[in-house]
Amino acid sequence: MKNARLLVFVALPLLFIAPGLPGSRLSADYDQTTEAIAGEQSAAVVSTIAFTSTRDNHGQPWAVPPIVGGEIYFIDYMTDGSFSVPRRVTSNTYTDIFPALSPDGRGKIVFDSNRFSAPSEPVNTSDLFVMNHDGTEPLFLTRGGSPTWSPGGADGQPARMIAFHASAPGVGLPINRFPGSATVDSDIFVVNVDDVLEHGAVPQNLTIDRAATVDDDPNWSPDGRRIIFTSYVPDPSTNVTSAEIYIMNADGTGEPQQLTGLGNPIVGGVAIMGGEFGDAEKIEKRGPAWSPDGTRILFACRPLALLPIPVERWVPTTPFEICVMDAVANSPITQLTLNNIDELTPTWSPDGRQIVFHRAPSNQLWVMRADGTNLVPLAEAASSGFNLLATSWGVVKVDNRAR
Repeated sequence: MKNARLLVFVALPLLFIAPGLPGSRLSADYDQTTEAIAGEQSAAVVSTIAFTSTRDNHGQPWAVPPIVGGEIYFIDYMTDGSFSVPRRVTSNTYTDIFPALSPDGRGKIVFDSNRFSAPSEPVNTSDLFVMNHDGTEPLFLTRGGSPTWSPGGADGQPARMIAFHASAPGVGLPINRFPGSATVDSDIFVVNVDDVLEHGAVPQNLTIDRAATVDDDPNWSPDGRRIIFTSYVPDPSTNVTSAEIYIMNADGTGEPQQLTGLGNPIVGGVAIMGGEFGDAEKIEKRGPAWSPDGTRILFACRPLALLPIPVERWVPTTPFEICVMDAVANSPITQLTLNNIDELTPTWSPDGRQIVFHRAPSNQLWVMRADGTNLVPLAEAASSGFNLLATSWGVVKVDNRAR
């Protein structure tokens, strides 16, 4: 999400409103909070999930609808298999979503926020910011959304590049009302974070020469050589798309190659719904995420049917479920969940053994094994608010140890 990393279809009325309220106030008690948590934990921290929550802003009169009160939180996965209590990273009256932890362990976070949106712009217009893992020093990067980090370099060199989606000419409007929405002219861009901050570098458009489609939800491969993303022509009357997953070289060379929608055989519940999918039926794919070993791709999926009347259009036949496939064109798609409930933003654990995602409309986090078994709610995250968009699960190292 990164990862994040997708135009999230959350089954909520996620209409944004202009905050019109005081500016950002990042948490001042982070160190004391984490020290207290550390003192209570007998197990060590293995890794950290970054997600969005409205828990501390739930019921605030300005947080309407609730996602407007979304802030970035962490929850730690411990050596004993438990999860810590969540801790807040950002604190303001704007919407901070889709956090992505840098994969080099240095704890840098790139994320979406609407805090710089102009009054004349749609209120779900997003910009990208980078900050430290404790929420300090948030710095504006560029207009865009759904960021993903390149891997760190050899010998412990830091991750420096991000990929994201943004309006190609910079003036495109969001295609829907949801947070992190791509624009009608969205392409995939890359840029060096240090070059932006130090020299005002201009991001490079990697998909500028493609047909007039919406390109979004990029995710960088663990080896740093390739980027996967979704591409589609949006239906102007609905939030349904016939999105497919593509792969391209991270340096922009060559032509993007289509991985899905080529007759991929289906394994699991989707196949039961309609057998083999032809021209009349497709599977919408959202938010692809590369496994840590680079061999598999995780994503949210739902079958679509093409209705000829009264107006030809795609409609979903079931809610989103969690699917996985090998990172090879036309490889079989395996459905991991079959709950008839929207399940979105799936993200791998650093060792590739677990997956975190959220269910809508309750919008709470769940964790399961990578094969789809042992599905359990992340009870520690449950609150009166929404806990969702867990678009990053990584390691933050402090003094060469996992925090």
